[in-house]
Amino acid sequence: MYLPEELSKNQRKKIDGLYNSISEIPTFLIGQIGKNDENKENISGKEILKYVCNFIEEASDIVAGRIILVELKNNQKLINFYTDNDFSLLHNNTKNEEDLLQMIKIVV
Repeated sequence: MYLPEELSKNQRKKIDGLYNSISEIPTFLIGQIGKNDENKENISGKEILKYVCNFIEEASDIVAGRIILVELKNNQKLINFYTDNDFSLLHNNTKNEEDLLQMIKIVV
């Protein structure tokens, strides 16, 4: 993931964990999370996301990467969902084709 130019050195160091001059960082991208309506009573979105993040945390012990990234439409319900699950909005003035927002979670 390329880090937005407007990120401060403190924000860059927090994301990287070591350096404040980085411009890109290895990232685990969650493409899309969804559930079938037939199973909506059996598992919540929060449970699915927790499972995915736990799996990524295990993988981060083996391969490089400490950032989980999701890209989402500017929808307050989605933003709230990811915020409630420990993701932070990555403020980025660079526009992409789909005009998607980026939210990240740092793997501990």
